[in-house]
Amino acid sequence: MDKLILNFKESTLKEYPMDKNEFTIGRKPDNDIQIDNPVVSGKHARVIKEGRKVIVEDLGSTNGTFVNKKKISKCELKHKDIVFIGKHTIVFLSDDPVAQLEASAAEEDDLDATMVLQTKAHAKMSGASKAGLGGLTVIEGSADKTEYELTARLSTIGKAETSTVKIKGLLAPKTAALINRGNNGYVIAPPGSGAKITVNGQPLAGRRPLKDGDILELYGIKLQFFLNA
Repeated sequence: MDKLILNFKESTLKEYPMDKNEFTIGRKPDNDIQIDNPVVSGKHARVIKEGRKVIVEDLGSTNGTFVNKKKISKCELKHKDIVFIGKHTIVFLSDDPVAQLEASAAEEDDLDATMVLQTKAHAKMSGASKAGLGGLTVIEGSADKTEYELTARLSTIGKAETSTVKIKGLLAPKTAALINRGNNGYVIAPPGSGAKITVNGQPLAGRRPLKDGDILELYGIKLQFFLNA
């Protein structure tokens, strides 16, 4: 279940499981998340669910609502986003593994961008070589290609139209597996419990680094992971 975590400076005050569609935030005691501080308006902001999205909305507060230090009137929250209300912060934690990996990939993108800006050499080399990039080769089963390059920070395997590797098995889910590309290589993870994935014949129970030559089997398809030398 998604969570909202209320903090003051370095201390966690309370965790709020998102077990309903709306949470109000403000100084008055009838708010779901009460922040008893004079800089916080009586009805300051609210967090609402809109389908699969989680939205934070300012309710005309005196001192404003900020997400990751940017003032907002209404904003979709991503995993680990920080809402600033007065001197308090509220951290949004998603329980969606796809959202978690997307957030991790975004953090690594920011780190990579910083590293590239540090030297001209990095800037010249950016995108110039495929060395270190990985991919998947279809060994058995039905997919829309025979080989895939995993250039994105987050690649997905599944039946969804947006999947990086689109598989065709009748029992295949929309998202069957997630592959994250980071500074330390590639990591595969199941999208949730109950996923039927093996790596080199061993069931995949959680996140696992991928090595050159690893064999992935899931929902009637067999893939081999490779790294460009």
